Amino acid sequence: MNSRRTIIVSVVLFFIGGFVFRNQIARAVVPLARSVFSLTQGARKTFSFFENRSTIMTERDALQRHVQRLAEAQTEATLLRTENQELRALLGFQKRAGYATVPAHVIGLVPEIDVQGLIIDRGTRDGLSPGMPVITGNGLLVGKTHQVTEYAATVILLTDSGSSIAATIGNAPGTHGVVSGGKGFGMRMELIPQQDSVAVGDLIFTSGLESGIPRGLTIGTVEHVSAEERKPFQTATIRPLEEYNKLLTVAIIASSTRR
Repeated sequence: MNSRRTIIVSVVLFFIGGFVFRNQIARAVVPLARSVFSLTQGARKTFSFFENRSTIMTERDALQRHVQRLAEAQTEATLLRTENQELRALLGFQKRAGYATVPAHVIGLVPEIDVQGLIIDRGTRDGLSPGMPVITGNGLLVGKTHQVTEYAATVILLTDSGSSIAATIGNAPGTHGVVSGGKGFGMRMELIPQQDSVAVGDLIFTSGLESGIPRGLTIGTVEHVSAEERKPFQTATIRPLEEYNKLLTVAIIASSTRR
């Protein structure tokens, strides 16, 4: 009997001890498990943050490339539209004036810092030679061909210091002078007789007195007049009507004889 009681008591104590032991283990393990869970969740959040940031940056870069391609396409479309307008104007001028012209694309600027000039994609194979007048579609004189190779040519602009051309005043066609470049800062018309009338706003045209340069090509407009009583000639500052460095197309008058 005592033996059975002892066994029962031992079993009860075993279960009670096991429960107490498990409870103590649980009290020790649960905080650790919570800490591990918190660390795991934090790691997941951190990884998710970097993953999302990487995704956002990738999408941002893709969007920037797309915007850049759109901007490039828009710029190209604008240039093509401008070029088409200039070409149509050149064809219109050719029909009106009746001159034999050679259209050309502007492919660059003359690299020399002290030279105001353009480079075009036409040369001797297209019938070009030095000294030919170069115009825009509105009949505005830009300059004259200078160095000509087989496939390209340079154009010395009217604003170049080495440029000169015989000219006349629109409101006084009998008044003649010489327009020369002002080192890239506009032009000046010299040798205007003191008694002749010239005023701000007057248009200046080619006079036709120079070989190979037809009469009536627009050069620019008078911006300022300098006249001194004791001097026999007046000088006028001329402003170009075109921004030469923005031209995309021009035409070369191959023959000043009207067809």
